[in-house]
Amino acid sequence: MKTILLTVVVLLTAISAQAQFRGGDSELMTMITAGTATTTEEVTVGESTGSSDRTDKFAYLSINYGYYFARRISAELELGIRAEDGIRPLHTGIVNLSYTHLLPRSFIALYGRAGVGVSNGLTSPDHLALSGRMSEYDVTILQGGAGMKIRAGSRGLFRVELNYRHQAYTYEGPSATVDYSIGTLAVLIGMGLLL
Repeated sequence: MKTILLTVVVLLTAISAQAQFRGGDSELMTMITAGTATTTEEVTVGESTGSSDRTDKFAYLSINYGYYFARRISAELELGIRAEDGIRPLHTGIVNLSYTHLLPRSFIALYGRAGVGVSNGLTSPDHLALSGRMSEYDVTILQGGAGMKIRAGSRGLFRVELNYRHQAYTYEGPSATVDYSIGTLAVLIGMGLLL
């Protein structure tokens, strides 16, 4: 009896999971992570150039809305807030393109995504006091991620992703030009709903 019941539950889960990731479907997710950010700074003053590297801790929380405009292919809007030691929170907006592949007879789907966006500040302090919030959204963000979505019931979703994000900003002052390049590698964990 237990074997029959377990088989029915697995089949129902697999059948309901097959209904997701089609054109017209959508997802609403909350993602969170904490990790480390490695900062590389290159400073040019006149003919002299110097560089430095630093690693800092950070936390990131986002709300993601994804719309499947074709089978397995979705556009995601990611609105996030990022905090780092000693800096006021920064805001990000990223548009991602995602591909999701449901494993056969399973409630697990593998996915990959890539995106581009902006932020209103860098996530690392620097000696020119440019850290923290800036008045404009002029920091460029490129990101890529891969992971899995785990179906929980008829509408629930858990998501785990290995994410790489790159931020770039150039400051041109009266006597110096500073190019900032910040790369982060983190595991994002999230939960959400299929709408």
